[in-house]
Amino acid sequence: MAPMQTGDARRRSIARVQRIQTRFFLALATAMLVIGCGDDGTYYLEDDQIIEMRVISFSPALTRIIVDMGQSDLLIAVGTGDTAAPEFIERIGTPNDPDAEKLLRAKPTHVLLMSDEVEPPVNLAVLGTQTNFQVITFKPPKSVQEIRQTLFFEFEYDPVTDVPITTTVTPNLAGVLDLPLEAQDARKEFDIRLSELAAAVPTDKVRKRVLVLTQTLPAMIAAGKRTVFHDVLENWNIAINVARREKDPDGLIATDAVKKMAPDVILLMMPGAEPLGSLMSDDRLDVFRDLPDVPAVRDNAIHLINDPMALEPSTSLPQVAAQMAKAIYPDLSESIDQAMIRSIEEIFEHLLENAEKERLRLEAQNAAIIDDADNTDIQGDAVDDQPLAAPVTPFATSQPTSAPASRPATSQPASQPAEHAASPPAVDQADELPIELEVEPNLHHESDTDEAEE
Repeated sequence: MAPMQTGDARRRSIARVQRIQTRFFLALATAMLVIGCGDDGTYYLEDDQIIEMRVISFSPALTRIIVDMGQSDLLIAVGTGDTAAPEFIERIGTPNDPDAEKLLRAKPTHVLLMSDEVEPPVNLAVLGTQTNFQVITFKPPKSVQEIRQTLFFEFEYDPVTDVPITTTVTPNLAGVLDLPLEAQDARKEFDIRLSELAAAVPTDKVRKRVLVLTQTLPAMIAAGKRTVFHDVLENWNIAINVARREKDPDGLIATDAVKKMAPDVILLMMPGAEPLGSLMSDDRLDVFRDLPDVPAVRDNAIHLINDPMALEPSTSLPQVAAQMAKAIYPDLSESIDQAMIRSIEEIFEHLLENAEKERLRLEAQNAAIIDDADNTDIQGDAVDDQPLAAPVTPFATSQPTSAPASRPATSQPASQPAEHAASPPAVDQADELPIELEVEPNLHHESDTDEAEE
């Protein structure tokens, strides 16, 4: 007869069963969202006929992520005006007005959109039903974390029950393309680039007050608190977003609000726009002519960010954020450029060197503690009571601070096919995945900033 389980053991057993059940139903749900894709990047139909995965992207943000994953060969067409795709890839219109003839001739297996709308455009949905391709809609990211989840979705686990807190199946490219390793590699580089940018702005630097506008005509629209721009400025400790208190859901602000905000710098995010003219000659700056006392206007600190990906939240964010940081702090332009051109290999070497130095320091510290215990004749358990410094690994700080100590913060791509449901989660296979390097932002408390302003 098996020994009776204690209360704690029973609870752990129940938690494990609940976890298995939850993962089964999550896998079943994702199988309904995305029909299984093989490890070689092919798409499996129900009659076992294998067809190469053929992707059409109507979102420049998704296109850029796919390219940064090294998977541009999966793209057979993109939307008109998509600057993220290689030039040789065919352009076939917009989601609401696609070139049906070109689309059908391309024979896609997946059509990817990025929209706040739950349902895809009717014409695309009808074409998808007629020709058996999937239309998958991604939500536009509104934070750095949501960009990361577009690449590889993370399940958060309850530290007590060990059951996923997140139960909503969210489309992500790791699952849709069945490329979790490539998605994680792209996400790591994304994290590292943002971390390098944040490190290029000294922590003792007085942070400037910045107003980010996505348009000035016919009205001003500001990037408020629930935007990627707010996240990268505030939570990566680059600058203060003066529009974070604005309540208008569309970001509309009036000139009186700009006067009250008193920004030191104004950034105009206008992809592909012509360079700015003078305040009196450029119609885009007309709204600022009656605001001579606003510091940004007075000091001629209105800057244009016209990168084609400026309004496309994707893995291009580090390069866009670097342009923003250089406009905010012109004196840091050289150090920001140097940080952004460093290769990933150089960054990893630097991290490894620092980790090795920290390991040697901790070893010396532990040896000194033991020697001190011996010299003072501390015997037996008294020596064990002396706290030793924890051993260090090259990426010991990589786990997010919010994750439970018993498991990593990531589990498996939420769109993993049903064929893989029985296999262990991708991130749990530590021997098969590259070293996980999660880079946490230099967070600060916005309440402190608000109190200082008041």
